[in-house]
Amino acid sequence: ADCTAGLSANKAATYSIHPNPAQNELFITAQNTTQNLKIKIFNIEGKLLSAQNITLQDQKAIDVSQLLNGIYFLNIEDENGNTTIKKFIKQ
Repeated sequence: ADCTAGLSANKAATYSIHPNPAQNELFITAQNTTQNLKIKIFNIEGKLLSAQNITLQDQKAIDVSQLLNGIYFLNIEDENGNTTIKKFIKQ
């Protein structure tokens, strides 16, 4: 079987986050896509603080109001196992 067939059609989406620094909500944006994503937030030491499954349709808000002020990493994993990591600041 040709395992590479269709990979270009399933190219990983490009995600952006805003606002950064965030206060209560962090928005994840992807252009022209609806995907089921696994979202994880890690602190600067690499400790997993939260994990959730979301359906992203253009834009989705993530509640970060419970986080202490500091630097965090948002790990976005799509249905194909592609992972994107974004650094953000909570203030």
